[in-house]
Amino acid sequence: MMTTEPEPNRQETCCESSPEPSAAEQHETKEKRHFESCGNAFHAGREDATAKAKQAAPQVKGVIADAVYDVTYGLAYGAFFAGAFAKEFIPKSVVEVVSDGVSKGAAAGKAAANQWCQSDKSTPVTPEDDAERSASRPAALPSPA
Repeated sequence: MMTTEPEPNRQETCCESSPEPSAAEQHETKEKRHFESCGNAFHAGREDATAKAKQAAPQVKGVIADAVYDVTYGLAYGAFFAGAFAKEFIPKSVVEVVSDGVSKGAAAGKAAANQWCQSDKSTPVTPEDDAERSASRPAALPSPA
């Protein structure tokens, strides 16, 4: 009679499994991801990102506010320094002459504009005048072929 006793050096194959998990399998189970589904992973990611954004937002706001302040201060300082320096540097006689010339030039320009507007109203433009103006213009350049 033949007895079937297990061989002492026989290894289990992949189809045969032991009823209780080994210590290595239990350790692997503990190290697996803590998320059971993609929904849980998404939810946890959203919460982590929100928490980090709430921590970072005040710092970013502070940096942006400082940068805006520095740029504004620099622009204001540069503009007013240049104006104050020019005011102190240029002699008053030159300032008076330039101011007088600007005011006289503005008055002459207004007078010329008024005269032109009044003369233009007295002679209405007719279609023939418009055709003459078009004919006196140079012809368009031919397009390159």
